[in-house]
Amino acid sequence: VLYLSNAARYPVIRHVMQETQDLILDTLQTLTARCDMLEIEHELLKNKFAAQQRRADWQDNHIRRLNLLFYGIPRTATETPEKCEANVAEVIRRDLGVESELRVEHVHRLTNDCVVVRFLSVKDKLRVLSRAKNLIGKPVRVSEDFSQRVREIRKGLLRLRNTYRNEGKRAVVRFDKL
Repeated sequence: VLYLSNAARYPVIRHVMQETQDLILDTLQTLTARCDMLEIEHELLKNKFAAQQRRADWQDNHIRRLNLLFYGIPRTATETPEKCEANVAEVIRRDLGVESELRVEHVHRLTNDCVVVRFLSVKDKLRVLSRAKNLIGKPVRVSEDFSQRVREIRKGLLRLRNTYRNEGKRAVVRFDKL
């Protein structure tokens, strides 16, 4: 057994403490560097994810560019897809005043009072949408079909637009911009 006097112990303890402190500092520097690298990697992944979200949103809206949503067309108990399509055609002819033949690809009901109509051309869609002002005072409404993100943005923008209009300013919402 090695016995050290008190005077001899202090330098040994000091040496051990210094080595421990150096080891802790090295570990701390390594962890700090790793944390910095993870923060950079996290920022890159956030940017990549945001770009992917924008791309998916663009694709979703691109797919919906030929769609219109008709609200207020009630569902009947015996409604078939053909009857639904006939009801929409009647609203377009009677309420919107579009007499010419429209090329419709698909009509289907989303909810009890909402029907999605997919046109074969943007021209037909815009012809119907431009006549939507004829529906003022009627139970039926027409709007464009947008992705969920754009719908949420538009909801806030429409409130802001109405505020501006109440102040006598001119404001228009286009897609997701005021």
